[in-house]
Amino acid sequence: MFFEYPKLLWLLAVPALLVLHYIYLELSRRHPHLRVSTSVPWTVRGRSFMSILRHVPFLLRTFALVMIVIAIARPRSSQEMERIDTEGIDIILAMDVSTSMLARDLTPDRINASKDIAIHIHL
Repeated sequence: MFFEYPKLLWLLAVPALLVLHYIYLELSRRHPHLRVSTSVPWTVRGRSFMSILRHVPFLLRTFALVMIVIAIARPRSSQEMERIDTEGIDIILAMDVSTSMLARDLTPDRINASKDIAIHIHL
């Protein structure tokens, strides 16, 4: 596998910096800002399920950012390019569907006659 634009993978430094910033913020918040006579409340190491779940949105956003950068770099599965040239004929069928096509000079009327001709030509 290779990337069409491998130089854009340098953008992966942005999510790495965001993770480092998030870790820095989390570590700086752990210091208690309240003076108490005992440190027992901070020595108990109980981690609840909700304290772990609060990191999930950041992880999902970072993962999405990494996937966007990889998608912008355009991963390819092989280096071989195959060019296929084909020739074709474009046919455009324009029909007048105004009220003048409802005139009864053809059987049954002009619009149904033109539809029948178009079907007959198509087959």
